[in-house]
Amino acid sequence: MNPLLLPELIALVADYFNFDEAVSPSLVCRVWNVAFGPIVWRSYLIDAKTHTNDYSIPAMSRNAPHIRHLTCEEVSSIGQYMIPCMKLRDLTIWQDHRGELLTAIDPAVEWGRFSKLIRQNPQLNKVTISVAGRPATYDFWAAASSIARVEISNIQMDEQDIQTFWTGCKNIQELSIDSIRPIDNVEFFAGAQESIYADMRRIAVLDRMRYAPATSLIQFLVLEQGCLPRLEDLTLTYNFLDAELSSCLRALAPLKRINCSWSKFGPQAMAALESHYATLESLKLSECTQLTGNMIQKVLESCPLLTELFATDIHAPHIQRGRPWVCLGLKRLSVCVFVDSRTAKSVRKQSQAVFEQLGRLTRLEMLTVGMNKLDVSPAPKFQGLDFRLESGMDQLVGMTRLEKLSFMRTKQNMSCQDVAWMRRHLQRLVMVRGRCNMYGDYREQPI
Repeated sequence: MNPLLLPELIALVADYFNFDEAVSPSLVCRVWNVAFGPIVWRSYLIDAKTHTNDYSIPAMSRNAPHIRHLTCEEVSSIGQYMIPCMKLRDLTIWQDHRGELLTAIDPAVEWGRFSKLIRQNPQLNKVTISVAGRPATYDFWAAASSIARVEISNIQMDEQDIQTFWTGCKNIQELSIDSIRPIDNVEFFAGAQESIYADMRRIAVLDRMRYAPATSLIQFLVLEQGCLPRLEDLTLTYNFLDAELSSCLRALAPLKRINCSWSKFGPQAMAALESHYATLESLKLSECTQLTGNMIQKVLESCPLLTELFATDIHAPHIQRGRPWVCLGLKRLSVCVFVDSRTAKSVRKQSQAVFEQLGRLTRLEMLTVGMNKLDVSPAPKFQGLDFRLESGMDQLVGMTRLEKLSFMRTKQNMSCQDVAWMRRHLQRLVMVRGRCNMYGDYREQPI
C-alpha cells in the first residue's frame, strides 16, 4: 500500500477540508468515507424532505455521533432518529415555510424530545428557537439550564412562560431576542433574576417596536451601577430612543462591542459612549439618522482599540478640523465620505486630507466609503471621495491587507493609470464595488 494512503494520514488531510470539498472524497471507498464522513455530517438539516428520502433516517442514525450542528425545520416524526446525537454544539429549532412546526402533533411531546436531546448532549453550547406557536415547556428550559447562548424570536409568551424561561436559564451568558410578543402586555425582562447578572456577557434586543414597551429592559440594564460586570457586547437596534440608549450606556461597565444600528442614537447616547472609548473594539451605527459627522470623527480620534466601525456619513471638513485618528488597528470601516465639489481645488485638497487619515490605517481589510441603496443623497455641493492619484490616493500605499473596497454611487473619474496603481500596490484586493469612471467613453480602454 502506498504509505500516503494510510487511513491515519488520510484522516489528517481530511481535517483541512470543508463540506463541499469533502463530499466527493467520502464516496470513494470505505476508508475514505470513515475519514471524510464526519466533515460531511458535521451540520445537518431536518426538514420535510427528510421524511421522503428512505435513506435519510438510517443514514442519520448511523452518522449521528458526527453531527455537531443540528437544525430542525420540520419535526412531526423527529423522535425516530434525532435522539442518537450525542456531541451537539448547537441546536436550531425553527418554523418551516408552511408554518407547520409543532402543529402536527402535541407540542408538549415534541418539546419533551428536545429536552431529552439537550440532556444527552453535555457539550451543547447554543440553542436557537424561532417558532410562531406556543413557547417551550418548563422541562425544556430546565434541561437547557446549562446552555450559555440562547437566541429566541417569533414566540408568544405570557407571564408564566417568561418566568419559566428565567427560572430555567440560570447560566445564560449570551442572550438574543427578536420579535417576542408578550401576551397581556407582560414584559420579557420583568422576570429576569439578579442571579444571572454576574455571568451575562452579551445582550441583543433586535427590535424595540415589536418588543415594546421596553421599560423592564431599561430597568434590567440600569438596575444598579455595575450590575452586569462581565457584559462585553450590547445590541439595541431598531427604534430604541436616544435617551434610552444613553441610560443604558451610562449604567453599564465599559463595553467592547456595541451595535445600535437603525436606532435613534444621537447626542445623548454619544455623550454616554465616552465612558466606553478605552475598551471599544466594535461599533455599529448604520442607518442612525441622528448621527453626525462630528460624532463619527470623535469616535475615530478617541477609540484606540477599535477594529470595526459601521456608521452613516462624514464630511471631509470634519476630518480636517479633527485630531488624527488613533484607531490604527481598524480592520473594517464603512462610512460614506463626502468632499466639497464646488471647485476642483477643494475636491483635491479635501480628498488629500481624508486619504492622509485613511493611509494610517494599514491593517484595513475592508473599506466602504460609498453609499448603499438606503442612504440619502448628498447635498448638491458635495460628492464622494475622489479616488485619483492627483487627489492623494497614493497615500493608501500602506494598505497591503486591503481585500474589499467599495465606492458605490459616487462619481469617479479614474484613469487607467489610477487603476493600474491600485492593482500594483493593493495586491490583496479581490473585490471593488463601484464604477471607476462616470465620464467620457472608455470602451477602447478597458479599466
